[in-house]
Amino acid sequence: MPDEYDADTIAAAKAAVQTLYSFRRDLADTVSLDVFLSEAREIASEAKAAGRAISAEDWVYLAGLADDVCDDDALPRLFRPRRVAA
Repeated sequence: MPDEYDADTIAAAKAAVQTLYSFRRDLADTVSLDVFLSEAREIASEAKAAGRAISAEDWVYLAGLADDVCDDDALPRLFRPRRVAA
């Protein structure tokens, strides 16, 4: 069973992904940025093709990739996940 996340965590993940995506052209061209962009496009395309929203797990996954990009650029991390106990 996948981890569940509360609404605040999902909102924080979305904000982190959207923030990094907005500044993507201002960041150093790194492998982690390429991975983030590739994964974001793939997840968004798959969700759109299936007629569904991006899942909470995918938002949290992408936010983790966004933090990897921040780490590579020596920027502060954008996301701190909180899991809800099952």
